Amino acid sequence: EELNKFDLRPDLLVEKDGIQYIAEIKTGEVANPSNRNTRRQLHEYSYYSNQEVVLLVDPTKKSIRRISFSKF
Repeated sequence: EELNKFDLRPDLLVEKDGIQYIAEIKTGEVANPSNRNTRRQLHEYSYYSNQEVVLLVDPTKKSIRRISFSKF
């Protein structure tokens, strides 16, 4: 069985009140967790970093959304 390797490269690693977060910057239609590709990307960051919460940043709307993925 051949393994495929790939890199995950979030846009930012940020910290607030001693807690580190992965932050992804998106604008326009894709700056929404209901967008399937954006949601998949955020979920991959959450899963592989073992962080329940990742941040979705839309600088055009000046918004930061906390996106949470529960662990099973």
